[in-house]
Amino acid sequence: MKSQRRAPMLLATLWIVFTVFIPTDTQVANPISSVVKFLQEGTNQLDNEPPDQTNLLSEYDFIVVGAGTAGCVVANRLTEIPEWKVLLVEAGVNENFVMDIPILANYLQFTDANWKYKTQSSNK
Repeated sequence: MKSQRRAPMLLATLWIVFTVFIPTDTQVANPISSVVKFLQEGTNQLDNEPPDQTNLLSEYDFIVVGAGTAGCVVANRLTEIPEWKVLLVEAGVNENFVMDIPILANYLQFTDANWKYKTQSSNK
């Protein structure tokens, strides 16, 4: 049922990508090959990601919760002192390369990647 509702939006998005966002200069001979190359590179990137660390220490000097832009920077800065033990904790599913494409963000809106959050009406 959800896939039937998403199909028109997917087609519209693909049309926009092919007609507006894919370069048309002489370096790009075929838009389809550009998309295939993008998908291959994204898949290769996901395949080469380091595995999650499962051997945890018994104690840490700092625990940073949230690996967003601020959390990663804070954790990285803390690790500049070699004696400090830092644990960076992030919840959620593994990253999908589609998450990096802003025009496709709507497809992840009500999935586990977005915690399936829905807003509530404020009645105001």
